[in-house]
Amino acid sequence: MMTYKGSGLFFVRDHMEKMGPDARARLDERLQPEDRELMRTAPAIDWIAVERVDRVFRAAAALSFPGEGAALRLFGRAQCKHDLTGIYRTLPT
Repeated sequence: MMTYKGSGLFFVRDHMEKMGPDARARLDERLQPEDRELMRTAPAIDWIAVERVDRVFRAAAALSFPGEGAALRLFGRAQCKHDLTGIYRTLPT
């Protein structure tokens, strides 16, 4: 089983907060119950099944870039820009 580091979900949480007070509620509406629980409780050090993270990222991307065919790609770029700060900023994004 492929896994993904839980720290990526922290970007989703932060991003939804920046989108406004109702963004997290709209995301929760799109998620399955177990994925909503994952968003609430997953620590950054956990390894999470890729399938679960994929569902969260797709839902968050659709909310972040509505109507955009490349929403997931744009969401990934936003996460890269968020994550590649400090000394990592020299890498292209």
